Amino acid sequence: MIVILNNIDHQSFQLLTLNITSLLILLILATLRPYQDPRLNVSMVILEGINLIILDFMQAFTDFSQSAKDRVIIAWIVLSILMACAIVNTMFLMKHFIYYIRLIIVRNKALLKNSTVKLHSS
Repeated sequence: MIVILNNIDHQSFQLLTLNITSLLILLILATLRPYQDPRLNVSMVILEGINLIILDFMQAFTDFSQSAKDRVIIAWIVLSILMACAIVNTMFLMKHFIYYIRLIIVRNKALLKNSTVKLHSS
């Protein structure tokens, strides 16, 4: 599908097709919830929603808007959305990373405690 879209000269048609694809992915993520972790499902729905919003802003970079000032303003809005998305994703990943590190530490402490109890009892 991407190869077909690259050969079409109409940027608006390309964006419309990408919007429809993104909307379908958003609907699939929201209804099927393919990931086991509910927080990951919510995160993916939010990310796909942000992607859909950014695709809507991309319309301004086509021939739809002739004003350079409007394009610059929209570019700053898109960059702000992308930065907010990157910050939220980094925080989400760090939270999961810290959780898994703590889980490993707790498991190792429990294993160490069990092994020392077995040594003292024998």
